[in-house]
Amino acid sequence: QVYETALSNDDVALSGYASSRSFSFQLEDYWNVDEVEIALEYQATPLSKEDVSSVTLTMNGKYFDSFRPSVGEPGKKQRLVVPVPKGLLNDGYNTLTVQGNVRTTEENVPCVPLDNQERWLQIYKESGVVIRYAPEAADGSIRDFYRHFVGLDSITAELQTVSVPEQGKSAELEAAIH
Repeated sequence: QVYETALSNDDVALSGYASSRSFSFQLEDYWNVDEVEIALEYQATPLSKEDVSSVTLTMNGKYFDSFRPSVGEPGKKQRLVVPVPKGLLNDGYNTLTVQGNVRTTEENVPCVPLDNQERWLQIYKESGVVIRYAPEAADGSIRDFYRHFVGLDSITAELQTVSVPEQGKSAELEAAIH
């Protein structure tokens, strides 16, 4: 199965010479995760020097990839898909950090002010996490029923339904509520 989630509900930007932004996502403990990919939709300022500006990705505080942000055509988004090593992932919450360093001026040039531009890397809300997994079968316990019932994949697929008889007794209705 595939579960996709956005990194953010809004576009975000990296600003200044060196900056970072963190994003969180969750893996259910009953998922047997096959693969996780980070899909970044971004745009870099045309002022950046592509050969010396860089972006580093870390998962739960551990480095797993770096790239030089491509400026591309003005006004066009760039797309980068990066696999995350499974050994860096946690059951439950995970934190992706995007760290960037931008250069807009030539190095070794005297009397050049330090870079201090705003919004040099725009990360669009279409960026997200793609999780490929196989869910464990429920073991029949109430605890296991509950974790599957309120799991992210069940909620997204709208699979949580409790059915009660139309003329149900108060005990049946109370049990359904619980």
